[in-house]
Amino acid sequence: MRTLTVPATSANLGPGFDCLGLALSCYNTITFEFIESGLHIELEPCDLSHIPADSRNLIYRVFCRVLKTYGITPPGVHFAQVNEIPSMRGLGSSAASVVGGVVMADTYMGFKMTKQEMLDICASQEGHPDNILPALLGGLTVGCMDNGHVRYLRMDAPKSLRLAVFIPPFSLSTRKARSVLPKTVPLEDAVFNLTRAALLTAALATSELSALPFAVNDRLHQPYRKSLVPGYDDIAQLADANGALATYLSGAGPALISFFDKSPSLESLTDKLESLHKGWQVRLLCVDSQGYRLE
Repeated sequence: MRTLTVPATSANLGPGFDCLGLALSCYNTITFEFIESGLHIELEPCDLSHIPADSRNLIYRVFCRVLKTYGITPPGVHFAQVNEIPSMRGLGSSAASVVGGVVMADTYMGFKMTKQEMLDICASQEGHPDNILPALLGGLTVGCMDNGHVRYLRMDAPKSLRLAVFIPPFSLSTRKARSVLPKTVPLEDAVFNLTRAALLTAALATSELSALPFAVNDRLHQPYRKSLVPGYDDIAQLADANGALATYLSGAGPALISFFDKSPSLESLTDKLESLHKGWQVRLLCVDSQGYRLE
């Protein structure tokens, strides 16, 4: 039996649309073994309603797809999945499953894949590298696609950085979140985002957290997606009142993440959040610096 742990991730970080990513200390843990034949998947009771326990399971589908790409017939497999990552909330749940399937396939093949091959395969399965990179590598990542290959840089995030993750009781599909975006944007807005994304990357790379309130501003996606997240402004104001440096929409949403330079009071955030919007939860996390782990 092997145990694979893959972190949750947050993409965009405000202005870094489809290129910036951050690994979070919240995990999908998969314990697996290969068997002669058959498929046996164990899930937590709370996951049975939204994670398939059969051949439709994303981890298993990616596992089989990768092996077939290499001309290998998939074996039987038994795995148990303990998933802390909320599904369809903009926290990289699908990327964690994709990484899980690829790492399982690489394990079966005797660890033949290079890091670049793993990145390219994961990105081809997920469609883009913004969540894949931090899930595999940990820390803060910047990446793009270039003729089917992932080009990237990885950095350590500031050690003092803390995150409050506000998780709503409703989900939001990436397809729906992308459907509200305009097909073209004014040059002024494009330049606005380029400058903020550069400032944000430099601020996190150099631990200059004082720049974060300006650096997370965005004109390409958050103004359009806010209408899909009831309570967006209220929660951002709540975070600000509790000392947040900045708040942004995680990935396509609907979860929001606030940056802090020290851990805020979970009790205060929880109490005020409950009075504002029923069903929302808040988790205090830090940046995962390692990425996936295989034991």
